[in-house]
Amino acid sequence: MGLKNKKCMWLYLISMICIIVSTYAAKIIAPSLDFIGYSLMRPFFTELITALLWIVEIWVICHIYSKKMSYPIFQSPTESGYELPIKKVVMITVIVSAVIILIGAQIRFQVKPLYDLGEKFTGYDVYYYLGLWGRNAIKSFWIVIMLKAAHDCMDDFVSHRAAEKGDFIHFIPWAGICMICTLGIADLLMKSHTLPVTYLFLYLVYDELYLLTEHHMIKTLLLVLFLILF
Repeated sequence: MGLKNKKCMWLYLISMICIIVSTYAAKIIAPSLDFIGYSLMRPFFTELITALLWIVEIWVICHIYSKKMSYPIFQSPTESGYELPIKKVVMITVIVSAVIILIGAQIRFQVKPLYDLGEKFTGYDVYYYLGLWGRNAIKSFWIVIMLKAAHDCMDDFVSHRAAEKGDFIHFIPWAGICMICTLGIADLLMKSHTLPVTYLFLYLVYDELYLLTEHHMIKTLLLVLFLILF
C-alpha cells in the first residue's frame, strides 16, 4: 500500500471515528445545559453540540492534511470554472429528480422539513429540528470527505480491475458500497434519519454523483447537501 493510500485510509477511519464519537460526546455534554429550558432544549443542544464538534474536527483534519501531508482535501482535480459535459449534467439531473420523487412518495409528497416536524409540534420541536438540519448540513462535509478518501484509497485497485474488466468498472460506486457497510450501518444504529433504509442506500447515489461531477468536491457537496436537507 502506497503512502497516498495510507493517508486516505486513515482519513476515512478518522472521519468515521469523529462522526460516531462526537455524536455520543454531545449526548453526554448536552445534559449540563438542562438549566436552559428545563431540559426541554436538550435535543436541540445535542444536535448543536454535535455540529460544532464536527466543524472543529473537519477544520483540524483539513488543516493537518493540507499543511502537513500535502493532501488538500477540498481541492478538486478539475479546474475552477470547468463545465461538465451536458450528458453528465442530464444524468445528474435525472438521478437527483428520481431521488426526490422516491423520498417524496414515502412522505406522501409533503415538504420534507415540514414532514420531519410532524403534524403537531411545539417551539422546542422547532429548535430541535433546526439543530438537526444544521447537523445534517455539516454531515454533508463528512460524506464528501469520506467519498474522496475511499476513492483515492481504492484508485490502484479500481485501475487494476478496469484493465482486466473494462472501463465500466470506474462507474461502479465502490466508495458508496464501502460507506454503506461502515457509516451507513452506524447511521442505522444511531437512528440518524427518519427514512433509515432509504438514506442507507443514498450512499450509492452520493458516490455516483461524485463520479459524474468528475470528483469535484464542491459540486458533490452541494448535491449531497440538497438531497439530505430536502
